[in-house]
Amino acid sequence: MDTVDGRPYLLKWTLPIRALTRLLLPSDCGHQGSSYCNRVQFRLENQRPPTDNHLVCPPSDASSLLDQIHSPKFSRMSYYFVVVSPTDKPLFEYTFGTSKAGGNGQAHFRNGESSRYMNQFIVHAALDIVEEVQWLGSNMWLKVIDHYAPTNSHVSCFMTGTNVRFMLLHQPSSTATTAGSRTSTLSSSSIAQNPTSPQTEEAIRQFMTEVYEVWVKTLMNPFYRIGDEIKSPLFRTRVAAASRKWL
Repeated sequence: MDTVDGRPYLLKWTLPIRALTRLLLPSDCGHQGSSYCNRVQFRLENQRPPTDNHLVCPPSDASSLLDQIHSPKFSRMSYYFVVVSPTDKPLFEYTFGTSKAGGNGQAHFRNGESSRYMNQFIVHAALDIVEEVQWLGSNMWLKVIDHYAPTNSHVSCFMTGTNVRFMLLHQPSSTATTAGSRTSTLSSSSIAQNPTSPQTEEAIRQFMTEVYEVWVKTLMNPFYRIGDEIKSPLFRTRVAAASRKWL
């Protein structure tokens, strides 16, 4: 069994200390500033030499940190993405959560089990605004076009040349707390917190652009009939990859 400072440990993983220490280690951790948080024990192949930019915690702390990483608190933004045809027919739907800033990629909407129907309602209502905004400029990327205050949900839109609309509803979590009772120290411009910041808008634009490229390739498929629901597992996989990359 491997040891750190003479004590056995089972978990073999590292975390970037500058990005996650303040988020994951409460002030009463008991190991903050100790050798457990200042040393690295690499057990993975082809890793670079250890530096002080990574940390390793003993089993008791590491297991609790893993629980916190996968906690809904770290999915600070929930997303509902839908491709809408020119006749307002949904062609593809995908729900996901924040993958950045320690998020686990899972959506945690405030309405619970009814969130799916509420999200569909909000996006459908925003289509009327799209019809007005699309004539105000020549850009395909329309940015945030609507805000539903009761759930603090924002709707962004990307239009294709054939009037197919990519709609993305993004809803920040109701609380932005971190480990223990400590208040979040993330910047208000964080993608995982602020749905209208320039950083968030740019990330969503990049996501929409990448999905658009996948969409064009789908249209070129001779086995796909325009206007049909998209059931391709490959399309869903690439949309998921784009969401993890940018959001």
